[in-house]
Amino acid sequence: MESCSIPRSSGDSDISSASHSRAPSLPSYLIVQRQMQDVLLVQRAAVEQLVRNNIDVLNESKTSFDKVVSSRDERMRMLEKSITQDYVPKVEYDSLRMEVQENCVPKEDLDTVEKNLEQEYKHRSQTEARLQEAQGKLDAALRQVAALTKQTQEDHLIFHTTCDSLREEILELQARNQDLESRLAEKSWLCEEQKSQIAQQQVEIEALQKKQQNQTVKLKQMVLEANVEKQQEVYLNHLFSGKKNNNKNCL
Repeated sequence: MESCSIPRSSGDSDISSASHSRAPSLPSYLIVQRQMQDVLLVQRAAVEQLVRNNIDVLNESKTSFDKVVSSRDERMRMLEKSITQDYVPKVEYDSLRMEVQENCVPKEDLDTVEKNLEQEYKHRSQTEARLQEAQGKLDAALRQVAALTKQTQEDHLIFHTTCDSLREEILELQARNQDLESRLAEKSWLCEEQKSQIAQQQVEIEALQKKQQNQTVKLKQMVLEANVEKQQEVYLNHLFSGKKNNNKNCL
């Protein structure tokens, strides 16, 4: 049986080239899916081509074998009929025998052809079994691709939903941060304002304390002066009263 190489079909190459040309603009899960589909299509085409070639070889062998057998049977029937009906002359008999030998197939060749035909049928059965197995694997792979595609789409949807939710939360947090920053800036301004007022009040308090100290010193001095004046007045009064008493005693 001749071995045949199975070229890749132009449709498969177009699909592959198209998938590669679109690869840069497609998501990774679609690229993987298309590549798997390309591989599965190539495998399916190879298996189908192999089966077709084997079937063609088997059909040709069977047709040739049937023709040989039919021709041999026909010659044998003619020979038997000729022998049974007529006792042909030896020359004619030898001629017919030579014709039979030339046109018929030896038993060894017939056995070889039958053996080859059986092997071809066996090989065909094995090929059909392998084809069914490959078809089963192909169907399983396609189901797996479909499941992976569905799972990828679900994951893609979940990813986008989660991203949208996170984006909304981030926007809310940014708004809250901006609000807190504005409040913090306002509080910082108020704090600086209060610090300035406290510093000013502190200066005023220190000035008042200094003024109070000065007034206390002045007050103490005034009290001291008043006490001195009072003592002087008492002394003078006492002195004047003593002189008056002395004058009275003299009189």
